[in-house]
Amino acid sequence: MSRENVLLLFSKGYPCWNEELVDLAGENPTFLQDLKGRELLVKENGTYSLTPAGRNAFTEIAREYYYDATPADPAEDHGKELLKCRLSLLLNRSFVGRWGVKNFHVGQRLSYYPGLKNGDICSISPSKKPRWLYNEMAIIKEIRETFPQNRQTDRHPSIQEIKGWMVERGMEAGSLEIDVLFLHYCDFVHYMHKVAPASDTLKLLHADRFYMNFVRKEFYDDPLQLFQDIGKFHLFLLYYRHLILPGNFDIDIHEQGNLNALMYITETEEEAIRFYETFSPLAEELTGPANPMDIWSMSMEAIENHPMKEDSHFDFFAKIGHRVAITYPPGG
Repeated sequence: MSRENVLLLFSKGYPCWNEELVDLAGENPTFLQDLKGRELLVKENGTYSLTPAGRNAFTEIAREYYYDATPADPAEDHGKELLKCRLSLLLNRSFVGRWGVKNFHVGQRLSYYPGLKNGDICSISPSKKPRWLYNEMAIIKEIRETFPQNRQTDRHPSIQEIKGWMVERGMEAGSLEIDVLFLHYCDFVHYMHKVAPASDTLKLLHADRFYMNFVRKEFYDDPLQLFQDIGKFHLFLLYYRHLILPGNFDIDIHEQGNLNALMYITETEEEAIRFYETFSPLAEELTGPANPMDIWSMSMEAIENHPMKEDSHFDFFAKIGHRVAITYPPGG
């Protein structure tokens, strides 16, 4: 534990800390006040963030430590940033991830093509079910025909080539904000010889992927907002399957499945159950043409109060999560 270690906690994606979270990260929270006294941190409503001088000091210390990181950008919503930080720290302590590597990316933007307007992605039926309008669009059919998802090739189009192809067809990029992206690379030593293409900027090759967002209360009053978010996730999966990692997105080079789970996080367990009970009857409609994919709900309460550290994320999520929609049944 050192003053420098605490300062380096303020890396990209982690702009806000408080004493509780620094302690949860295994560092000494008393250094926060010390760094504030040195004018490297500023404290606002109990939350610490970097000053301009702190950003400069972060860069210098990271260089001295050979630490490949950049200082966090200033945050607009300190409360939301603390919540995302807390989620990643609690998850990290909850399971060992034996024989694998755990990576957490806080505040991750998923970019994809084509970026469609909400009204072109989906609508809602009178029975409150999603209708996936994008699936019948000409551009989607052309992508599937031109870039088959199961093709085996060593030639992957670059991001610029993909952009050029899309621009020729009048398509712009789309994006979906993810609060916490958790990637787990199981048995990674067996995959080190296979290098991901440069276009795989998120390094999803050979990883189980868990895309976590906090539930918004308007999902219940206006489920179309939830469906639109899920539809953007559909488009992201299509982009990766057909353009970025064809043949190796859902099944890796050793014929092992790689999961794509969209996980909705609530504060309380009661809320997680409510989300499950509200939307699990729509399971098949929610995944629709984007299968295979999973949708879960999970609470911060359950994550924090789980009494033991599990061996794997599979064990942990199975014990505290609620499967709203699943690609494969347990054991299947």
